[in-house]
Amino acid sequence: MRKKKRISKIIVLVTVLMMCFSVPAVASNYHDEAYTYYFKSTTQGVANTDLREKQDDTSAYMKCDSTTYSYTAFVLGAKSYYGILFDASGGYHYTFSSGTVRKLINFVYENNLPYACIHAERNYSYNYSASGVWSPDSI
Repeated sequence: MRKKKRISKIIVLVTVLMMCFSVPAVASNYHDEAYTYYFKSTTQGVANTDLREKQDDTSAYMKCDSTTYSYTAFVLGAKSYYGILFDASGGYHYTFSSGTVRKLINFVYENNLPYACIHAERNYSYNYSASGVWSPDSI
């Protein structure tokens, strides 16, 4: 009888310890969202994706499905959805053309900026567009 009580207490203790020391699952914002950039020759030729929540310190992800000419992209961060944009690229700028897939190094999360977007600048003075998918976090 004593042995059964002791085993029961050990099982309860182990269960409680497992619950206390379990690692919480963290889901990052890695789901792809479509983007389209329109670069116009009459303007500065820059564009941004929409801001999305940045949930971890992984690289951002971008896949360019289609563009006539290349463009250069890097990551910006913001303190709020409608806030001022800050360059969080750490100097890492990437050239994209059709079919390019990259993970973009950035320091949005490390700078306590909860939102990120990808800023793009045209490489040629023509009117053209680019489209694909992106996410603020990667796997």
